[in-house]
Amino acid sequence: MRTLKIKSTISMMILSLLMITGISFAQQGNGNGNGNGNGNGNGKNYHKNCAKMNKGNRMMSNIPNITDEQKKQFADLRTKTMKQIMPLKNELAEIKAHKHTLATADNADIKAINKQIDKQTKVKGQIMKIKAQMHQDIRALLTDDQRIYFDMHASKGRGHKGHGNKGHGNRGHNGNCNKGGM
Repeated sequence: MRTLKIKSTISMMILSLLMITGISFAQQGNGNGNGNGNGNGNGKNYHKNCAKMNKGNRMMSNIPNITDEQKKQFADLRTKTMKQIMPLKNELAEIKAHKHTLATADNADIKAINKQIDKQTKVKGQIMKIKAQMHQDIRALLTDDQRIYFDMHASKGRGHKGHGNKGHGNRGHNGNCNKGGM
């Protein structure tokens, strides 16, 4: 039970890091991946992920005396990290789908389900390690004053679960999170 609490806390810290750095992995736009606003797809999490991305971008731009070179380095780190995480996220989705298939079978095989849970945990751990490394890489790019600001603001909001748009499709968005009016 204690291990589960520790893992949950670490997961929430990593989720907060995502918000801070502006990384958003869920589908944005219209839900079909092309961002043309035609209303296809369910648009789940559109508003939540836009808010996370904008909060992260605002926090990074509020760091005192941030240079253009640092901004470029942050962007490069985000891109590198997303390239590492994307295949893991895809693998995670496949594992979850297979676990769901196993769990809803007429004669569910608990050993097979547990095997999928173990795989899921392993992939989530890999993702968390990549994100923790990115956090440390960002800190290494900052001056002492900037690092203090980053550390103070990076911890805000940890431990709070988000309340998404569960089941409410926000269709027809063109993927532009820059405007507050979505």
